[in-house]
Amino acid sequence: MTREEKQKEVAYLSELFSSSKGIYLTDFTGLNVELLASLRRKLRDCSISYRVVKNTLAAQAAKQAGLNELMKFIEGPTALAYTDGDPVMPAKVISEFLEEGQRPRFKSASIEGELYTAEQVATLAALPSKEELLSEIFWGISSPICGLVTSLQSILRTLVTTLDAIVKQREQQ
Repeated sequence: MTREEKQKEVAYLSELFSSSKGIYLTDFTGLNVELLASLRRKLRDCSISYRVVKNTLAAQAAKQAGLNELMKFIEGPTALAYTDGDPVMPAKVISEFLEEGQRPRFKSASIEGELYTAEQVATLAALPSKEELLSEIFWGISSPICGLVTSLQSILRTLVTTLDAIVKQREQQ
């Protein structure tokens, strides 16, 4: 790369570090071209980009973006998974890929400016999605209300049945 190309790459990566909601550093050792293409396809389907970077350029970009803590994880073969959408989605997609017995492994992540270690990223990947959590909260809130409505309906049904029986008994007398 020429000096100008390197400067453009650092500027691009710095902007990427500043603007992305979720940035994941991964080690892609052991991935051949076919597996890397498969991973990129899965990530692209979820609006996530995956890019192999030069460590020196990525470290300079992280420094420019104010992510100095991230610099210590930029060593060895490094690729970035980044998104402007759901910041936890890359962790979920890459974890699914890991469950299939493939690499890459997580090095670190920066999610909305917060630094996470590889272990914390694995924990994030195991969490349910935002939609699942919202549905569980909705169910938790609505469940007692549904029980109350069912109980009140039962009481009213019993009252109506009792009143109907009294009316029929008086008609027979």
